[in-house]
Amino acid sequence: MYKRQADNKYAVRAFKYSAVDYLLKPIDIEELENAIQRVVEQKSQKINPRERYSVLFENIREVLPRKLVFPEVNGYSYVDLQNVLYVDIDNINFAFTLDDGTVKQCSCDALNISEILTERGFQSVSPSCMVNLNMVHKVDKSGNGSVILNNGLSLPLDKVKKDDFINKLLWFSQNREK
Repeated sequence: MYKRQADNKYAVRAFKYSAVDYLLKPIDIEELENAIQRVVEQKSQKINPRERYSVLFENIREVLPRKLVFPEVNGYSYVDLQNVLYVDIDNINFAFTLDDGTVKQCSCDALNISEILTERGFQSVSPSCMVNLNMVHKVDKSGNGSVILNNGLSLPLDKVKKDDFINKLLWFSQNREK
């Protein structure tokens, strides 16, 4: 229940920062009046609605659940991306290694999942492995290079991917602070 309330708080903040209001029940008369006033002001400023909504969707992307749902033989399963250390990719097969040591496997469109993972803070360390940047403890640049995860696990860092990985990690850590 507490986490759900926190998610709602951030969702409301995302709407407000995007110049779109969101009212909760029971309706507070003062909030309703403020929302109406904001609509009147926006109409007079002739703000492009497309711009306003694109900002909204960018903000909401940050508060959406980080769960990835994928099909299984008898239904659907999910993996919470916050708990994923890394993902092994073999064509259309994905093995999500979680921080508790369990592995969840799925088979689906590799390109789509790779894009989703990249948007959610994952980066390739090799052609067949993506690492959760939130789980990186350090990068060892000696020898061929490796990525040390929070649990002490060391993954080899592909020579071709090394510079891209380090740049993405630096960008990610700087932008995560904001």
